[in-house]
Amino acid sequence: MQVDYSSADRVPKEVGLHGKAPDLMDWPEQRRYFALLSKSGTSEEQKKSIRDLLFKVNLGLVRMVTVAQWERFYPAVRATMGQDDLFQELAWKMSYCIDKFDVNRGYRFSTYACQAMYRQAVGIQQRIRRNFSAEHAFRVERGRRRGSAGLPEHEDDEEGPGVSA
Repeated sequence: MQVDYSSADRVPKEVGLHGKAPDLMDWPEQRRYFALLSKSGTSEEQKKSIRDLLFKVNLGLVRMVTVAQWERFYPAVRATMGQDDLFQELAWKMSYCIDKFDVNRGYRFSTYACQAMYRQAVGIQQRIRRNFSAEHAFRVERGRRRGSAGLPEHEDDEEGPGVSA
């Protein structure tokens, strides 16, 4: 299949500038797209298609951060949350980064997005561990209250209220 790249409006949506596939777009081309995204004369429809293209281009970045962070998660966190859930949370964070990225600061988007996604993953892990710790502390406290009220700790215990030796 041949595609005519002579006119910008005839370039298919899944093809980036100069006819490259989205996953092969280098940083200077991404920079041009981010400049168009921040330009005030760009229509909302064009901004949406640019956001979608930048999201597709940088989806491998989300996959890389997901795998790297999943290996670092504690077993209690892995039991609570699936790897697909983490991927979804980090993809949401990357879409947020696409909207907030400022080209004029001189950083690459990958640097900005990776740092934001790593912070998001650490925050998720801390939130889950905090909830897990609170639940564990509640169970321990409930067990202490049972023991202090004179109730048997286990069903096999013979001693209980009203039983005298």
